[in-house]
Parts: sequence; C-alpha cells; structure tokens
Amino acid sequence: MAALSIEVIAVSTDEKMGCIVFAGCEDDLSFPDEEIKRRSDTVICADRGLRFCHKAGMKADIAVGDFDSVTEEELERARTEGTRIFEYPSEKEETDLDLALKLAFRLGSRRCFLYGALGGRIDHGLANILLMRRYASMGMQITMIGKMNTIEMMTHDFPCHISGREGCTISIIPLSDTVIGIKTNGMKFELHGEDLSCGSSRGVSNQVMYKLAQVSCDSGEAAVVINEKDAHLD
Repeated sequence: MAALSIEVIAVSTDEKMGCIVFAGCEDDLSFPDEEIKRRSDTVICADRGLRFCHKAGMKADIAVGDFDSVTEEELERARTEGTRIFEYPSEKEETDLDLALKLAFRLGSRRCFLYGALGGRIDHGLANILLMRRYASMGMQITMIGKMNTIEMMTHDFPCHISGREGCTISIIPLSDTVIGIKTNGMKFELHGEDLSCGSSRGVSNQVMYKLAQVSCDSGEAAVVINEKDAHLD
C-alpha cells in the first residue's frame, strides 16, 4: 500500500489553476472540453476513472484507489505514460474518490472539475455531493459535471456564475440547516435575500432566463443542480 506521499510530486503554485478528477461511474459520464483542460494543470483518477481518462484521450498524472475495477493492461498503460500510482486495499475507511480529492487538496488545487461521479448508485451519489460540501468548507470549489447534469456547491465564498443557453432548469437544494440570504439574478423566479431550510422544496425547478445568471448566499451551503447539457458553471 502506498501512502499519499506528496513530497515527490510538484505542488501547483498557481491558485488559478485547477485539477480534473475522474471518478468511476459511467452513468451520465461526460469528458472535459478544451476550456476545462486549459484551466487545469493536474489530472487525477480514482480507480475506474483511469479508464474514463484514457477514453477521453488524456493522460493521468496520478491514479489512486484499490483498482478493483480496472485491468492490469490499463494500469500498465498508465505506468508507461508516467502516471503515479497510489494503490490501496479494498477494505479502507475512505472511498477512492475521497482519496483522490484529498490528494488534489494536498497538492494545492482549489478548483476541481469532477467527472464520472453522477448517476449509478444513489448512496454513492449522495456521498459524492457531501464530499463536495466538506471540501468546500476547506476552501476547494468542486464542480461535478455530467452529460445532462452539473452540480456545484454554493457557499458565501463560492457563488455560482452560470453561463449557457437560457431555458435550462436549475434547482437549489439546501444542505445546511438554513441557507441565509439567497439571491438570484437571471432566473424566472428570483430570490431577493430569502432563506431556505434543509428539506425545503422551494428552490426546485427554477429556470434560467438569460445567457448569464448567478446564485449567491450570505451563509450556509446548497447544492446547485443545472439540468441542461449546454450550460456550464464558471
């Protein structure tokens, strides 16, 4: 087993640069576009995410996990391409994705674009969204991107700037007890500093009316879900 030793890996010193992380779910899987690639200086794969990285025509800088969902040929290709492999036993206290995000954070990434984490088992999906919340509280902004859905964790420090075709559906799902002072701009049903409590459905199925829109709050955390394949979050 290899520990997450980062002494041998160069730490990014450019706070504007981010990382791309591939997780292991094939449902709703999409691949990074050229803009996301340009904005990212590190590619990290969690277990089967290594396969998806290769399908995207990309090289992984780091792969981490128990690798029970990849073949030896795929691992050998990664080694040949210079990927650093951190292998863990299948019985561990963290998911492969959690290990990948932890490594990204330790390497200095504060902007993460996450693929292969949507769809599939609902317990995995819920755990992945809560991972986004935990890392947001530590200062890392994560955008979870799929073919038809994009999720970002909104906090006071991380408002959501949405660009794409007007008409897409957006839902604001509170995760903290209360999200205070939610403001929207460019939506069909605007919020002007209202509070939403966890369990409230009021923020579900709003609609973006303009090419640019924004959602922000004074405090708390909420998952902002974009249901439109042509929209993306900055």
